[in-house]
Amino acid sequence: MPSRLRLAIVLLYMGGAAAMAGPPKAASRPATSPSIVPSVRLPIPTQADQDKSLRLVHQVFAADYADRSVVARKALGRKLLNLGLHTNDEPVDRFVLLRESADLSAGVADLSTAWRTIEALADEYEVSRLTLRRSVLRIAQPIAQGVELEALSRAALRCIDLAVMEDQYDDAVELASMAESAAGRCRNLPLVKEIQQRQKELLFLRNRYQEVQPILARLAQGSDDPAGRTEAGIFLCAVKGEWHRGLPMLAGGSDNANRSAAEAELTNPADATAQMRVGHGWWDLAPDGPWLIRRNYRLHAADWYRKSRSGLSGFSLSLVEKRLAEMDAEEVHLRDLRQGLMAELFADDGFGKGVKIRVDGQIDFDFGTQSPDPLLSRDHFSIRWTGLLHPPAAGNYTFVLVANTGARLRLNDQLLIDAPDLTHTRRGRSVTVYLSEGFHPITVEFWDTTGTAKIKLAWITPINREEQPIPAERLFHEPEQFSQ
Repeated sequence: MPSRLRLAIVLLYMGGAAAMAGPPKAASRPATSPSIVPSVRLPIPTQADQDKSLRLVHQVFAADYADRSVVARKALGRKLLNLGLHTNDEPVDRFVLLRESADLSAGVADLSTAWRTIEALADEYEVSRLTLRRSVLRIAQPIAQGVELEALSRAALRCIDLAVMEDQYDDAVELASMAESAAGRCRNLPLVKEIQQRQKELLFLRNRYQEVQPILARLAQGSDDPAGRTEAGIFLCAVKGEWHRGLPMLAGGSDNANRSAAEAELTNPADATAQMRVGHGWWDLAPDGPWLIRRNYRLHAADWYRKSRSGLSGFSLSLVEKRLAEMDAEEVHLRDLRQGLMAELFADDGFGKGVKIRVDGQIDFDFGTQSPDPLLSRDHFSIRWTGLLHPPAAGNYTFVLVANTGARLRLNDQLLIDAPDLTHTRRGRSVTVYLSEGFHPITVEFWDTTGTAKIKLAWITPINREEQPIPAERLFHEPEQFSQ
């Protein structure tokens, strides 16, 4: 079966670019299964194979490449990302589409699209997230302006933790410098101060890394050093996130608080109250030390709180929920997230003629026979919503997509619902998936041809078994998505 890219070539010669612009027709489109992230990542395609595929990409999208405006380049980057995520049968084409999307997006400082592309590449291919992110930031730094500068600064700041976890301290220092420069250029003085504090902590962590290496070497040779085990355990757990290695060291270390917390965790309690107490042990240790250590202690405590929550009640439940809410708020601040989804509006029914980007709180619209926006006609339009979904708890979620024509749902970059024609399906299409807590990338596509237009994305959660539209407080976007 030909890939979507190669199918596009056939369509291009059969009927021109317009033949591939519209949504797929129900009569000719086979059912599509969700893409599966392989357990073993694929090798990077050879350069010769990449070059061959890239020539096809340039051939299909020659008109898009010819328009070198910033708006057109951002649109093309998003288009290639979307096509790459839908290309499941040709690993080379998928790699090239995603790589090209990242390059185009970096060249116009569209970090949101570049970040999504990098995640997809790193999930499936033997590439380094850190290397790709650093490369994108290097390209975007000199051209970013306005709101893009703050977005770049915060993105570089978030990458520092990844560099530290991989022991790449030179990269971490470079990222901190990028973050400070961008924050200074957009005159965000509070952000500059935050970065400067992180730079001081980074120097501390770099020194700790150098000090811990000989300790780890001695411990590997059987040295009996309780104080050294404590230092090495804290570094492994709270800096590198390698709790499976660090916990036994803390349990045999000299620090009473860390030893007690590690011993309690190593019993692997099944009782909710005991699980909560394990979380308390790490949470109480969190106020001491640099930012990364505090954050990782609290994140680890939050993991235990989530395990315990379903078995708690009364004040214990209230305390755990309050601390989990604090961690959610910290994540929203760290990533500079805003409520609602980014809605891209297109003046055709094939996501080709972008005319506007706006924020929609939720997806629950009955446009009737009216236009969804003054810039669109009442027929032959399409809308793509992208952002992040934040479920209230881990568990099984049933998603229901209702529309009068065609719609798709993609979650965590996997295609869950692909329904070219929902006209005669009053209850829509549904799918049930397990979601962990945290933020999950979500994309919904909707296209209308003629007649009335409506679209709704609802869910049934583990907490509330009634179907309801996904509320706005569970949907987020990154503000840099709105620079056009």
